Amino acid sequence: PMITSFALTTPRFTPNQDGVSDRVGISVVVLKEAEVSAYLLDTSGRRYAIAEREGVRRLEGEQGFRREFDYEGGVDINAEPPPDGTYTLIVEAQDAVGQRVRRAELLTIAQGGKPYAEIVGQPVGPDVVFMVRPYEERFASSAEQPGDLVEPPASDSDFNFTEIVVPVGDLLVFSLVVENYGASPIRTSGPPPGTVYQQTQLAAALGQFDQPGVWRVGLQCQTSSDSFPWRWALGDASTLTSELDPATGNTYLYLPPGERVVVWGAVRMTEYVPTFNPQTCYAGLIHEGVNISVRNAVAGARSIRLQTTDAVGSFNVSP
Repeated sequence: PMITSFALTTPRFTPNQDGVSDRVGISVVVLKEAEVSAYLLDTSGRRYAIAEREGVRRLEGEQGFRREFDYEGGVDINAEPPPDGTYTLIVEAQDAVGQRVRRAELLTIAQGGKPYAEIVGQPVGPDVVFMVRPYEERFASSAEQPGDLVEPPASDSDFNFTEIVVPVGDLLVFSLVVENYGASPIRTSGPPPGTVYQQTQLAAALGQFDQPGVWRVGLQCQTSSDSFPWRWALGDASTLTSELDPATGNTYLYLPPGERVVVWGAVRMTEYVPTFNPQTCYAGLIHEGVNISVRNAVAGARSIRLQTTDAVGSFNVSP
């Protein structure tokens, strides 16, 4: 069963669910139908099996059958990938009468590992600190023009569990700590801590769209129309590690293993809904395109009451 083609999508990949070079595709063309397998082989002779994609595709206009394999190191099924290093990737084809052929290429694994991060529980005081401050126009942000960044909560009076009263049109400011407690770096992307959202804005309105593999802190309230509509990066270029991806030329930001970072931001609360006053607001740590773990889904839940100048009140303050 002659192997007429054997190709990898990349000679180096980083199986850590950061959305950048997370997996390697393997394409094999055999001249006739055969049993085809693929595996990694380390220097000690240990094998790591690689799953084949379902289906065998006959090539039109030429002889042969295409077989495809996809490998992400096992992290998508919560397994740890093989240790970093260079391996021999082998494909074998065997026909019905037992004839066997093989081809081999080198494949390098780097920065591999299942990522783990959490919103850190505090021994004293709330896990998520909330405070209120007046809104100023200098905080207004858009995709074209980022506004000024708000300062994080700092007063001792902010570190309590009491209900928060926010005058309609003012800012609900939060602060929390995130730790990367895994063995691999975690990727993040803007907007930076301190960014202020209007209540009706989504991250996309600031030019920040979901990116598979990115970790962001999010804030959500009972009246939110989307899941964690307001999101913030785990830092910026001054506090995180920058890495250049040689395959794309893009530079990405990472929180290294074992590091902690303070993340904060604010939402201008403008939408008064009488049937949800007070409402519960809480933070979460989102691994976009992957999951929100149970431990990071509802952090620091707090009762937030909007205060209006109208006792009956159902008006909105326009942004």
